[in-house]
Amino acid sequence: MPQLDKVTFLSQFFWLCALFLGFYLAVLKNFLPKMSRVLKYRKKKLGQSDKGVGNTHKENTLVRSSANKVLENGLKNSKDLFKQNSQRTEKWMLELIRNTNNTSFQKTNNTYLYSIGERSISYKLSVQGSFRDFSNTVFLSVLLNKMGDCKSISN
Repeated sequence: MPQLDKVTFLSQFFWLCALFLGFYLAVLKNFLPKMSRVLKYRKKKLGQSDKGVGNTHKENTLVRSSANKVLENGLKNSKDLFKQNSQRTEKWMLELIRNTNNTSFQKTNNTYLYSIGERSISYKLSVQGSFRDFSNTVFLSVLLNKMGDCKSISN
């Protein structure tokens, strides 16, 4: 085997060491500085990116909390406005009904109460006709009480 030959072994070992040393120096002077620059640049970018992610997370939290506050205030304001509007509408409606009953329907209400009184009286008279045992004074006192109740209702 020629590799184990003692004459050529020294020259092969020399050239192996020379080529290895040359390759090592070429890598050390050319390739490693470029690679270290690229790695430093990447590390710097990742550091900035991590800061950006942290800032983005904080900003996201702030935006969400402010959006929740705005939504909460908006819902509270709309609830209050709806409540006020409902109260105003109810007050307006009751006032309108009261005014209408006191002005436009005053005559109609009196006529209605008069007809109810008339029916009550006619019923009482028919009952009195059926039961002659009641005295006229008892019947008239009950009738006057009913009419007084009708007048107090109309006022």
